[in-house]
Amino acid sequence: KGEKSPGRDLTYFRVEFDASRPDLKEKFESYYGPQPRRLNVVFPFNDFDRQVSIWYEAYNKGRMVARAGTVAGLDPARNYYLFKADPRTGEVLAKEGYWLASGEPAEYDKSTPEYTMTYTGKDGKTRQLPVYCKPITRVKLVIRELRELAYVLLRSSSIYDAINISEQLLALWELTGHRWAGVPLIVERKPVQIMCPDENGNRTYREKWLVQFQADPLWSEQKLLGMNAEALRLASGVVDASRAIAALPTGIQADEDDEDEDYIEAEEPDGWEVNAPEVEEADEVIEPQPVVVSGKTNGARPYPPEQLKSHLFEAAEKLPEASAKMISEVAASLEYVYMSKVKRKMFLNWLCGKESLREIDKRLTAALHRWLKPMYQPENAVYVPTDKFAFEEANLALNEYLMQIGQIELPMENEQ
Repeated sequence: KGEKSPGRDLTYFRVEFDASRPDLKEKFESYYGPQPRRLNVVFPFNDFDRQVSIWYEAYNKGRMVARAGTVAGLDPARNYYLFKADPRTGEVLAKEGYWLASGEPAEYDKSTPEYTMTYTGKDGKTRQLPVYCKPITRVKLVIRELRELAYVLLRSSSIYDAINISEQLLALWELTGHRWAGVPLIVERKPVQIMCPDENGNRTYREKWLVQFQADPLWSEQKLLGMNAEALRLASGVVDASRAIAALPTGIQADEDDEDEDYIEAEEPDGWEVNAPEVEEADEVIEPQPVVVSGKTNGARPYPPEQLKSHLFEAAEKLPEASAKMISEVAASLEYVYMSKVKRKMFLNWLCGKESLREIDKRLTAALHRWLKPMYQPENAVYVPTDKFAFEEANLALNEYLMQIGQIELPMENEQ
């Protein structure tokens, strides 16, 4: 890995077996060889949170120094440290969302580095490199051909894998009626051309081998037949089963208007861990969105959704049009906030009724840029918002939109 360059991108799955079970390694390689790109698997658990986890984590010399996510009993719109230690001494500073010294909530800020690493470049100069948390995705799998109930743990540190895997598996979870344990699946690495802005805002394309999940074609066919049979049985109407099957992604397909808006962070080589210890398992998966009612705050931030919208449109009237670089930075920052292309489009739909930054007034994009204050992180090849309220305000706005379209329930009037 060179200076400020992405980690090596694996084109296959690296599977590591316990040294005490050489028979498993031999059996596995007899089916797949030493560098498989495609595996036949099943999920061992029905519960989504037990099966899939996504946390923000940082490590120092192989030792975890931070893990963050939502915490029960604290603001669901924010992330807190479930664990944080001093990277030099190992002293534990925070656990389960609270600072140990003060007892106050230990809020996590994506734009703040966990520590600074000193390194010497090829030119002999010493530099300081900030180290940030990355989204770590873990999925528990049973490899079908091994015919053993022990699971392996797929681990990825790619932000785009986090987005892609969560959206694919949520679709599969719904399609199976929340009972996906034992459903035959295929997991594979596929090459995808991803556009990402560099630190100068120029478009560059990289080939990335991303993790893809899909249901076994034979199972999908049987599921489709079963859904069609159920539709014929019901007198009230016909179920469009083909659309339900199509909802399960089999790969990343670029939208027509995504050319200027996709991005991906640099990633370390991803591997597998066999029967990883329980401490590495997660209790949360996707950050829940808060339920709030729009209202006035007399100018205090974070702004409620309608006030945020008003401020953005007022600012747009006074700003010049956004440059191509600013448009790319806004798109990358919004996708970093939501970890979802779909949610990014939902936010834009809430704001102005359009789903693409290429369709909206460039002055409004300039206002979004001023609000988010994007900053480039060269070590991750990604733009992140630096405004301390932008993350929460963006989540509140998305939640408002979801309530408007009926995807989440409105709060009771007497709730505060």
